Amino acid sequence: RLRELNGRLEAAVQSRTADLTTALAALDDQRRRAEQANRAKSDFLANMSHELRTPLNAVIGFADLLRLGGGAALSERQAEAIDQIHTAGRHLLGLIEEVLDFAKIESGKLSVSIEAIDPLAVAGSVAAGFGPMADKAGISVEVTPSADELAVRADHLRLRQVLANLISNAIKYNRPGGLVEVRARVEGDRVLLEVRDTGLGVPAS
Repeated sequence: RLRELNGRLEAAVQSRTADLTTALAALDDQRRRAEQANRAKSDFLANMSHELRTPLNAVIGFADLLRLGGGAALSERQAEAIDQIHTAGRHLLGLIEEVLDFAKIESGKLSVSIEAIDPLAVAGSVAAGFGPMADKAGISVEVTPSADELAVRADHLRLRQVLANLISNAIKYNRPGGLVEVRARVEGDRVLLEVRDTGLGVPAS
């Protein structure tokens, strides 16, 4: 009976060893696939870095040429349009730099650059960039001046991102002839920026 029990035990050990060997082989294969996918991701981002930056830098460069070389030949509206192309291009380039920073992608961290900012000036710049979109939709976009002197310390790029998302949605989901208003007020030691629109809004439920 002891020989029988020993035989069963040896068979169980061999079966378990075979299972573990198969599992380890599968894990090793998964690890190799993950490493290949990671290398492919890095290669893709490196290629996209070039593919996105090159045409975007050309857009910014030509906007600079038009701004510097146009002079008196440009109407006020044309000059404003060129300024918006340049500003939007620089903002997009900053976003691309963030997306293509491998270290930040790997670590899951986002850098924040705090600086002194006039929040309503940033809001006005962002709102002006959506002028053509608003005109096409028949929407008025207004940045209301504040009675208080406003100055904050914030991340310029992040603030622009947030305002751009809010203002674009306020235009997109508004009604014809509607209004988008950006306001700011002091609340204690902070400044509250508010984007309001005349669209249907979100149901309370």
